[in-house]
Amino acid sequence: LLDICHLEYSLFPEINDDNNFDDKEFFINNCIPKSIFTFTVSNELKHQVEQFYPFLKNKLTVVPLSLNHFDYQKTEEIKNIKEENFIFYPAHYSAHKNHISLLKALKYLKENTDRKVKVVFCGHDKGNLGYLNKISNDFGLNDQVVFNRFETKENVNNYYKNCSAVIFLSLFGPVNIPPLEAWHYKKPLISN
Repeated sequence: LLDICHLEYSLFPEINDDNNFDDKEFFINNCIPKSIFTFTVSNELKHQVEQFYPFLKNKLTVVPLSLNHFDYQKTEEIKNIKEENFIFYPAHYSAHKNHISLLKALKYLKENTDRKVKVVFCGHDKGNLGYLNKISNDFGLNDQVVFNRFETKENVNNYYKNCSAVIFLSLFGPVNIPPLEAWHYKKPLISN
């Protein structure tokens, strides 16, 4: 069980659409009780699950996320990047990933300082990419942001390797993979 964010953030379209909320609740309430063990990725998540679903208390076991299953290869080509001074945000394009906050911050920096920060986004479009492109255009940020779709492992590894920092603003958690990958690559992490 990676999260129970559907309880706190049920208004996001990715939770409301396609019965995602009902499907997750069905799984938690009907399938997990039949399991011998249920794995969570952190003590914090285990505690949250026990609060909302006390009947699962004796079924939960913490198994922290590990980066051992990722294939970290070194590559040289950087797709769509002409300079190496950029911040990398690896997250699919869903509203809860909170890309909009970063775009607002870039707009603020552009209007109130002489700093122009380059940001590379990459991930699957889960329905929010068109909106983010429009906001980027409205904010006059097209020369500062690159919206890439889902990338190969090699390109993602290369973004991590060559970026100045990793940013991750997702509202879901408590555990996510991009911060762990930032630490793997010894990159500064900007997170909420």
